[in-house]
Amino acid sequence: RRESFPLFSDPVQGNVLRVVPSLDTPGLDPNAVEPPIALEKYYLRYRVSTDGGRTFLFDEPIVAEGFTEANPFAGVYKGRNGLFMGDVGSQVLRTRDGNILIPAQVCTLGEDGKLHSPGGGFTYTDVLILIGQWRPDHRLTWRTAERIVADPARSTRGMIEPTLAETRDGRLLCVMRGSNGGSKDPQFALPSHKWRSVSTDGGVHWSPPEPWTYDDGT
Repeated sequence: RRESFPLFSDPVQGNVLRVVPSLDTPGLDPNAVEPPIALEKYYLRYRVSTDGGRTFLFDEPIVAEGFTEANPFAGVYKGRNGLFMGDVGSQVLRTRDGNILIPAQVCTLGEDGKLHSPGGGFTYTDVLILIGQWRPDHRLTWRTAERIVADPARSTRGMIEPTLAETRDGRLLCVMRGSNGGSKDPQFALPSHKWRSVSTDGGVHWSPPEPWTYDDGT
């Protein structure tokens, strides 16, 4: 199962990048929308085109340097906790430094190595920004950033659906969805917010997520 995600055209380097959320699950109904098994088995592949998207040079899993397909990033294990995109808001970004950033989300694991939802929500994810650098062979060398981790007492499903922007002074803004409700908030007492986190080093480290407010705090 290979899902189509919006293409990204690098405005400087010229390549076209396609990120492909993927499942390798025999027997899965291809018409199933968000099948529950995806929370364990989703992983990311990528394709690169040098002719405007007419053809693609390769189709490969996204794996950080020094890691493996089975363990593509720190704390991510193929078949145990899914790594995927957060709907159409999670668009690829090229920074002024030339890095390619993919805003992704990863399901969390408990001490038993199985999916864990500390907030009591339907799902629970951390945000994981993937950082790529172009190589001469048109592939990307990948590394992972510090996770953006929610307080489960404030957002019952963690941080979801990250969206990136680079500001004029070079800082990176990540805007995310949080959630309320679920087994630990049955009356929906938690307030609803968009959340934001900021990086000052190109997306490697991020501030703790906080509600995205107006200047006066409202």
